[in-house]
Amino acid sequence: MSKDAWKDRLASSSKWLAFGALAASCYFLHQWYTERAASKTQATAGSKESEKDETPTLQWLHDMPKIELHAHLHGSIPPKLLASLYSELSQSQLFKDVIKDGEDPIAKVKEILKETTTFQDCFAIFDVVHRVVQSKDVLERISEAVFLSFAQENVKYLEIRSTPRALKHSNNSREDYVRILLECIESFPKQHAAHKDMTIKLILTIDNAKPYEEAVETVELIRTIWQEYSQSNKTCPLVGLDFAPKPFEDKHMNLYLPLLLKARDQYHIPITIHFAEYYHQQQQRQVLQFRPQRLGHAINMDDENFETMFKDPIPIEMCPTSNMMTKSISKYHDHVFKRLITYSEGLYPMIICTDDKGVFHSELHEEWFRMVNAFPKHLTKRVCKQLTINATMFSFLPSVEKNLSSNCNLKPFLLSLKKNFQNEF
Repeated sequence: MSKDAWKDRLASSSKWLAFGALAASCYFLHQWYTERAASKTQATAGSKESEKDETPTLQWLHDMPKIELHAHLHGSIPPKLLASLYSELSQSQLFKDVIKDGEDPIAKVKEILKETTTFQDCFAIFDVVHRVVQSKDVLERISEAVFLSFAQENVKYLEIRSTPRALKHSNNSREDYVRILLECIESFPKQHAAHKDMTIKLILTIDNAKPYEEAVETVELIRTIWQEYSQSNKTCPLVGLDFAPKPFEDKHMNLYLPLLLKARDQYHIPITIHFAEYYHQQQQRQVLQFRPQRLGHAINMDDENFETMFKDPIPIEMCPTSNMMTKSISKYHDHVFKRLITYSEGLYPMIICTDDKGVFHSELHEEWFRMVNAFPKHLTKRVCKQLTINATMFSFLPSVEKNLSSNCNLKPFLLSLKKNFQNEF
């Protein structure tokens, strides 16, 4: 397929250019830009036009309203909070579950606060996270801190993901874990009125390193919770499923495919899959044949899989610093973003995300800035805004919320939205 033909197909695709989905999920961005535009002195038409192609600064990217679609809760804990929790618990009656034999707590705190530079450093931090997050109280504290950290860098729509797990210290089950998170999401705007305009949604992760039975439980739990919220006529913060397959020979896509098909086709659960983090071409082809609603990473693909994606695009959640840490790329300029942005001239559906910003010491606006430095000609202010607004089209915002816009004229709404995105903020 030629580039022009592909662009025409993409531009006319009803799957991810539906007015209804865009209007509803873009509302928070529309409101933000409207307010900012009204509060700023309007520049001349000529200067506005020139500003569109300026290279964004770090501060500009911090101020830009952003969308995060690939953040893992446990990996996003602010390092200072993690160090504090470790120190606090190491001095409690629970110290045996927190401190490893021969481990120096003081040295460990310093290690937590130190910036990670290797994947081994990251694994060491994740090990601490799993030792620390073993109670309802800690889960509530880390959730609030993670939500607040995103809100403070002007994230307006956040999809946070987490693998359900039992909480040993408070005797909570995997189901309890999920329900606690839902309560945290619902209480956040009440506790932080200044950030009540940030929408938070939850995605549950299936990890194939865990028993298969847990994957089945997770899918059924989503269905159960959805039914409960529906019967109560409430909007549910739980919006989708994440499959994070690692290359285990006996636990490939074949094992999970029937379950994923059931989740998507029978229960209508949106699915995102960690994809092409490893060079496992057979599994990649199976994922592309399955066609989830989104893909995470998509960094290690052969030409055949790459062409398959261009023929029928699947939105990508990009996590550049994570890819650097895992040695999937040796420098940011080698990121698959380069190939996608060049071939599609910015039309391919993709968004820059963090993955594990606490472990990697990398905020979302810093992820954007690193990519801007790697691709200054491609990532102008105009393109940054456009990638952001495009990402609202493939968010997992549920249909019940999209229907909130069903009684308004969508075309004027979209025209107004586009107009406000042209204004400098």
